[in-house]
Amino acid sequence: MVFVIDKFLTEANKASENLFLFASFVNNTEFLMNYIERKYLKNIDTDKYKNCWDELEILNALALSDWEDDGKPTDWHKKWKKYYQKDAKSLICNLLNILHMN
Repeated sequence: MVFVIDKFLTEANKASENLFLFASFVNNTEFLMNYIERKYLKNIDTDKYKNCWDELEILNALALSDWEDDGKPTDWHKKWKKYYQKDAKSLICNLLNILHMN
């Protein structure tokens, strides 16, 4: 469990750097609900967690769709930074606060 949480925190700290790290992070956060339901993570407001996770999924879907519409360029950093990075950072921070990991 500790290894998984450490890996999650490492990913969280880098996830807003670019679209691909963010997409991977959002995908990998799905396992957290299992830990919350099994009480490995204590005192988590599941409604807040689910709402935040939904927002992460929406932002991820919007960014991936935008990237695909742009022809899936290998260098999409400027657009990520301009339109998505700030929201990604905010949502990740919110998620960590909900999980009492910030």
